[in-house]
Amino acid sequence: MTLRVLVTNDDGIAAPGLAELARAAVDRGLDVVVAAPREEASGSSAAMTAVEEDGQVVVHHQSLPELPGVPAFAVGGSPGFI
Repeated sequence: MTLRVLVTNDDGIAAPGLAELARAAVDRGLDVVVAAPREEASGSSAAMTAVEEDGQVVVHHQSLPELPGVPAFAVGGSPGFI
């Protein structure tokens, strides 16, 4: 059984450190999913807020070129919510 891990941060989906951490997990054979705020959200890590449209939390599939095949999502929400 492969261990699945969620890689997230409070610096946003485009933060270079997020991709580096996810790459390290992939290189160790883990099943990685990335989900992070769509924008930088430092200082709001414990907040439980989200952006909704039509009653659904805003989530966009995000391509991370350095991590082909790894599902990644930009979430309209605080890190604690994600």
